[in-house]
Order: sequence, then structure tokens, then C-alpha cells
Amino acid sequence: METMSNVITTRIAEYDVQEFIGFEVKHYLENPDEFIDRYEWHRLEGEEVCRVGDLTVKEVTREIIDEIVWKDELLPGDAYQQFEDDMTYFDKYSGETFSIIGTNMGWRNRTGQLDVEVTDGMDLFEAIRVNSDLTFRIWKDSDIEGIYFATMSHHDSPTGEHYELTLKQ
Repeated sequence: METMSNVITTRIAEYDVQEFIGFEVKHYLENPDEFIDRYEWHRLEGEEVCRVGDLTVKEVTREIIDEIVWKDELLPGDAYQQFEDDMTYFDKYSGETFSIIGTNMGWRNRTGQLDVEVTDGMDLFEAIRVNSDLTFRIWKDSDIEGIYFATMSHHDSPTGEHYELTLKQ
């Protein structure tokens, strides 16, 4: 007899630029008027005089949105700012220490442990981040208090490193 799990996984923060931009594209597909407002002065590729602000809502296509949004150099910064804002969740642990155990780290798939004292939520990310393009997700399960889980993928670990962050008592 199988039992149903009552565990609820709660996303706390994630940094994934491609996913963030994908959400922006989806949002503008549903709200083309906002797309026109934000990118009013951007020129369409191959068009000498046509710019986004010259379009009507009905003329906005997925191709146009993709062309402009994926070139927006500000969106990676917006994605990081959103991530920083979400990581303030851990500010409540200021002065506390977390034990971080990492597995499958780097191209050698190493395992390691590190204690990190939190002054603000980004301390946990900064303790394990690499200097590379990366994606990072951190979450908790409802049935475990004081334990968080994270994954980080990057060039040396494309399938992902795994972390368990435990609040030390």
C-alpha cells in the first residue's frame, strides 16, 4: 500500500537568466501594450525607421518580442536583483550559522562541508557560488525545519551540484 506524501516543497529563490527572460517574453505576449511602452525606442532588426513604439498592439508578434527582449542587456541584472530580493528570506537568520554540505561539486564531483555565519541572506549563496554563468535554486520542504536544499549548475557541473544547508543549533 502506497502512502501519499504531505511534503510541500517551497521555492525560496532562484537565479536563472534564461528562465527569467522566458517569463518576460510570456508576460509581454499576454500584455503587448506593456511591451510597446517598455521598448518604445528599440528599432526592429532589418527595419530602418520602424521601432517598437510605432507598432500597434495587433502588430506585436512573438518574433518581435523575442528579438527585442532577448537582446535586452538589462534583464540579467533584473534577474539578479530579483534573486537578491528573494534571498532576503534568510536575513532572519542573521547571527546564526549554517552547515553547508555540497555533493557532485565541480568537474571532479567532489563533496565538501562549510560552516557559514549569516549576516544577510546572500551570504549563503556567496559561500558556494562560482565565478561563471550559473543557475541556482534554493528551497525547503515543509516537513523539515531548519534544513534547506539547493542546486547550482554551471560550466564545470552542467548536471548540477547539490547542497544541503542546515541551521546549526
